[in-house]
Amino acid sequence: MNVQLIHKSDWIPSGFDRPTLVNRWGLPRFYATYWTEIIKKGSSDGSVIRVLSSVGLLYEVADDVFGAGALDVAIAKCDFARIANGTVRWQRKPSINYAIQFLADVMRHIGHGEGLHQAILFVERIKGVYSDLLADGPKPPPPLRALPETVLTDLGEVFDPTSSRNPFRTESLRWRNYTIFLLLLLLGLRRSECAGIMVSSFSERFDSRLGKTSRWVTITNSEELDPRYERPGIKTVSSHRDLPLPKALEDLVEFYRLNFRKNALYPYLLMSQKRLPLSVRQISDIMDCASMALSDFARAELTALRLSDVSCHDLRHTCAVFQLQSYQDRGIPIAKAEGKLRRFFGWCDDSDMPRLYGKAFYEPKAHELYENTLERTRAVLKKVYPRAAHA
Repeated sequence: MNVQLIHKSDWIPSGFDRPTLVNRWGLPRFYATYWTEIIKKGSSDGSVIRVLSSVGLLYEVADDVFGAGALDVAIAKCDFARIANGTVRWQRKPSINYAIQFLADVMRHIGHGEGLHQAILFVERIKGVYSDLLADGPKPPPPLRALPETVLTDLGEVFDPTSSRNPFRTESLRWRNYTIFLLLLLLGLRRSECAGIMVSSFSERFDSRLGKTSRWVTITNSEELDPRYERPGIKTVSSHRDLPLPKALEDLVEFYRLNFRKNALYPYLLMSQKRLPLSVRQISDIMDCASMALSDFARAELTALRLSDVSCHDLRHTCAVFQLQSYQDRGIPIAKAEGKLRRFFGWCDDSDMPRLYGKAFYEPKAHELYENTLERTRAVLKKVYPRAAHA
């Protein structure tokens, strides 16, 4: 199995730098490419690669037993009987769930809905005969991981650029990482969404409901030049959205941009020390480093929650608690609150995720924690923000 990522060059049109499943001669697999370029055009590279890694094993087995291109032929003819009756010896283990997802997507999209049952029976037969195959495709949502007050307060002190506990070496890193921490916590962004924010993503608009101008950030894909091996992308169509910025976060982003992004080579907001856009993996590494600097008391709280450290996704869960508590405090009915939460976090209209996060309504201090976080940010900026005004 070989998934290749074509790096964009001047001669490659925009949009043709997606992950591509190729055969042993380096030629693209037809329906795998169709799935990537047409069916999953708006999906992130990471989610596409995970599926293609398992689908590639199906292609390899079909090639070895029935000849090159056998799986594509079976899909085109809607005939899986020959492949299903073959003797298969797996060298590696694909995800059955990912294989079913791929075949179902392709069969529906090319108008072979009547053959979908055959395709599923084919995969299920493989699953039955080779019961040790992994079934680690799309999983049910994880349990609620909203951070308790003690951990969140301690983490805020660790990320505070003016704190002696801050583990990051330079002033530039401290302010950049503080910006990342608050983007994840206050906006509930996924790592890839955070990494994809550009300087031009921010805008001002008049809000007729509030009667004043508000600051917003647009979460979407970019067609700008991106040197990252796995360029960040938007997970689903509903994940393209605009989010309002709290004033404290707006000021922090502006302070970081004016003081620590000078001479940037790319239009993305978050840059590495080498003046390259920050990768998703690097954002995770920042959270790992901050977790190591937590106090013993905060770490004991994490252990009680069966967590070894704080992840970026934990901050997304915590933000969901903030938002739900805010809706509840304003007297918004639960059904309407769930709809607002879906739009804020980029979930589809029928997503059950709000109900998962709804378990956190028991947390009485969520709104207080949110306000405390903003107040800490305002206090930190007050010490240094005059520098930004004269930058």
